[in-house]
Amino acid sequence: MILGVFVFPAPIARALSASGAMDLPASAAHLRFWALAGCLTSFVAIAVARKARNILRKPGGKYYVTDFLRSGRWVRWALALVLLILLLAAEPLVSWQFPEVRGGGAQAAVDALRLGVLLCGGGLLAISVASGLRLRYPSGRWRMTRKGYLVCASAAVLAALIVAFVFPVQIVTFQMPGVTGSVRESAVANFRQSVLWCAGGVIALVTLYLTFTRQELDRDSNRTDRFTAAIDHIGDLASVATRIGGIHALGRLAADSTRDRDTVALVLASFIKHQSDNLAVAAPGSGSPLPVDIRVALQVVSELTTYSGPYIEGIDFSNRDMTGIEVSHLRLMYPVLTGARLHRARIGESHLLSANIAGADFSDVTWDSAHMSYAEAASANFKDSQLQGAYFLCSKFENANFEGANLAGAILQEADFRGANLRETILDEADLSGTNLSGTVGWEHSQLESAGYWDHATQWPEGYQPPWPTKSHPDCMA
Repeated sequence: MILGVFVFPAPIARALSASGAMDLPASAAHLRFWALAGCLTSFVAIAVARKARNILRKPGGKYYVTDFLRSGRWVRWALALVLLILLLAAEPLVSWQFPEVRGGGAQAAVDALRLGVLLCGGGLLAISVASGLRLRYPSGRWRMTRKGYLVCASAAVLAALIVAFVFPVQIVTFQMPGVTGSVRESAVANFRQSVLWCAGGVIALVTLYLTFTRQELDRDSNRTDRFTAAIDHIGDLASVATRIGGIHALGRLAADSTRDRDTVALVLASFIKHQSDNLAVAAPGSGSPLPVDIRVALQVVSELTTYSGPYIEGIDFSNRDMTGIEVSHLRLMYPVLTGARLHRARIGESHLLSANIAGADFSDVTWDSAHMSYAEAASANFKDSQLQGAYFLCSKFENANFEGANLAGAILQEADFRGANLRETILDEADLSGTNLSGTVGWEHSQLESAGYWDHATQWPEGYQPPWPTKSHPDCMA
């Protein structure tokens, strides 16, 4: 029925014209347009229904919203060919269908037919373009990619501009029905010029976006090349200088690309772990300085990582000299630093979880917000170290030296200080809940009483009796 209306609209148009509903050419043009729209709508409905049936038959099948045109390319080419024929042969078709119509009426019918063909062709083109764009499915909702939106929007704008450029006379006449002669011709020329300017602007914006996308791809390629070259450098076993250059190259790459920062940190963490294993096998307990490439890698990692950075597990720096090292946000798990020397080190907000630092030298260390829970630190030296706000939960400091150390505000819950030296140690506002202080030496009454918290589980040095059984706040007594 739709095909019949499209091929033979003249009888129906004559009937409408005889009834006075519309004039003859306009009736025929509208009938042909709606016939085209009906054909396209029917095709879409059938394709969608078929795709829905396939989805119901195959649970979990992947479906793209505009995928119905992918399975029938011949249909697209056939429709495009029909529309092209209608666009090129609009005048002969109108003359064949309406031989009695002449002059302005025939031209109006031709323009209406061409407009309908362009609109249907634009819709078909938009659907075809959208069918080739990748869609993604985040959070349970279909959504087109940013590039897909740009292509569809650009195609729609360009289609509208093409229609406006092809039919400027009709648009100007509709907007200014009383204008004729040279004034209308001038208005049509100005309108076409404005359309050309708008089309040029759209093309320029699309070109700018594509150029920007190309630059981003070039940047990604450059970063990939830099990353590959840096990996080759840090894997050079023959030259320390080459490894140091590769480490700094990775640090520079991470500074330039936030997206690659975590990857670089993980690579350097693996490098540090590998090098520490080689040290433990090659020269265990040698007492030699920490190799410069590992020292540089530690510093670069500390500059890249934050509280959520990667942990470096199981490094072994036993008996290594790391005097004066400066790192921050370093995250180590199960590190072995027995007998290591970190005199005057500057360690900012770093974590050493379950560390073995027995006999290590942390004298005169500045360690802001130190986190060293569950540490084995027997006989470690913390003389004159700055450990304000340290977190030493369940750590063992038997016979450790804290002479002159600043532990103000430190969390020492359930820590073991048996036999530790607390001479001139600052414990202001420290949390001593469950702490074992039996056998400590060098302590004073005022020093212990300045602590901020203790409870019934706290074990005090021999000969000391706290003024209150528990203390939950400096100004509260239980």
